Amino acid sequence: VLCVDDEGIRKVLHKVTKPIVTYGVDFEADYNAQITYQEATKTWFKVSCKEKKDWLEIELNLPGKHNVLNALASIAIAHELGVKIAESNLSLVYGGGKLGLMGIIAKAVKDNGSKVISIIPNYLNKSSITFAESDEIHETKDLFERKRKLVQYSNILVALPGGIGTIDETFDALALFALGESEKPIFLVNVDRFWDPLIELLNHLKENKMIRPSNDKFIEARSLNNLFIVKSIDELFSHKEFKK
Repeated sequence: VLCVDDEGIRKVLHKVTKPIVTYGVDFEADYNAQITYQEATKTWFKVSCKEKKDWLEIELNLPGKHNVLNALASIAIAHELGVKIAESNLSLVYGGGKLGLMGIIAKAVKDNGSKVISIIPNYLNKSSITFAESDEIHETKDLFERKRKLVQYSNILVALPGGIGTIDETFDALALFALGESEKPIFLVNVDRFWDPLIELLNHLKENKMIRPSNDKFIEARSLNNLFIVKSIDELFSHKEFKK
């Protein structure tokens, strides 16, 4: 995912041979943002996706063009993931929301003809939150059951840029695998180095011997063996662990 507002990237773009997705504000790209209004702490902008003009209208609780570009990179990768899931005849199992990146992925999967399975706590299953076009909506009693069912119903786990909930789900998947309760891989899609601080934390844990380096007589050393870092959706779908 490359930002064409960066002059250095524009100069070398013609030399890039790998599949890429571009985004920008001031220059034409696969995903463009048009800033419509700004305040001291907020920015409103419209997103055009390739041939889809004014595809999304976003209210961002951050000011400035650089924050719009950061948001646009995540929007682009989320939409590309949804399209690729559908093109690969796969289904989406996810948290059930229509807001933010979750909604973008779900809509892209549905618009391109594949199945969307939503798993959402009953207290969040509201018309203002839930993606109503889901093929299946499974209610859970709480967040813990939702996480368990997300892992149970999925074959592969993928984390895009996200917040506390995404980090919580990621560490759940890592812990379940480490103790042998799950065999499912999890991929971090490291858009614009978003996950670098988390990767640094994991390396810090390794260096301080907080992650088991080898087997002992009590437990097999499996920690982090199901974690894979990719930089793009194409790299994700071509990864040998994804294609198993």
